[in-house]
This record gives sequence, C-alpha cells and structure tokens, in this order.
Amino acid sequence: ITRYVSRVTRFLGALSTRQVWLMGAPGPSPLRVRVLATSNVSLEKAVNAGAFRSDLLGRLQVMRLTTLPLRERREDLGILVSELTRRLSGGKTTLDRSAWDAVSRYDWPRNERQVRNCLTAVIGAQPPATITGKAITGWIEGAVKTGPIEDEATIRSVLLLMGGDRNRA
Repeated sequence: ITRYVSRVTRFLGALSTRQVWLMGAPGPSPLRVRVLATSNVSLEKAVNAGAFRSDLLGRLQVMRLTTLPLRERREDLGILVSELTRRLSGGKTTLDRSAWDAVSRYDWPRNERQVRNCLTAVIGAQPPATITGKAITGWIEGAVKTGPIEDEATIRSVLLLMGGDRNRA
C-alpha cells in the first residue's frame, strides 16, 4: 500500500507541476500529457467510502464524459462490429445473417471490450471467410477454444490473417 500511495503522490505531483525527473537527467523535463481514465463504478462513492483518493479524483475530473452502455445504444453495434471485424481480419472476414442476429440479441454487458474479445477469439480460432451465428453464440457460451493453439496450420493461418504481426496473432 505504501508503494501505491507513493506512486499516486508522484503522479499527482507530475500532473500539478507538469514536470518529471527522468533517471540520470540533470534536471526536470517538461511533461505534456492528457490523462483519459474510465471506470464502471462511481468514483464519488468510492471517495466517500475511503476507497479512492479525492485529490486524484479532482485531477481526473477536468472533463467528464458519460456514455450509455452498449445495450442501450444498439444502433452503434453494427458500426462497431463491422469496423472491428474489418480491422481484426484485414477485411477478409464478414458476418452472415445468423451472426448478425446473435450479435444483436446479446446484451454485451462488458461493452466494446467484450465485442472485441469475442471477434478476436472467433476470427483467431479458425479464420473463416464468414463468421457464423454458431461461432458467436459459441464464444458467448464459452465454447470457443481459447487455450494454446498447437496446430501448425492454425498458427500459420492466424499469422497470415493478422498480416504476419505476431503481437496481434
């Protein structure tokens, strides 16, 4: 806990002074950053409960954006899924009607991150030209194989799908 408090204190100091001391540097260096933080809990309530520092909340609340959960803005789902599928597959994969139906029926309680995880797993498990509803519902139900892939053909196809980028694969 002491290490955490020390880091938060240094972080707040750097935000306040807009300077950092780099290791080995003769003096402070200017700091130009913008901090974007998200939370799925009320930070005000966390401050009142003593679980979050009020001075840190004060620094983070320069501009506040509140977004609705994905289940309450379903009109964004089509654009999000299309763009993520295009990016993750390099434009080589589409969704069939049953996949679109499966995507639109699910509430996506963990929002965009969960949609990305689903598409990444489905595209990576067996890179098909068309994603089916069965693949989407299989991931949602936890049936998509997510363990280590040992099949050389699958590894090669995922690497090819990701343009040879090992980090993305």
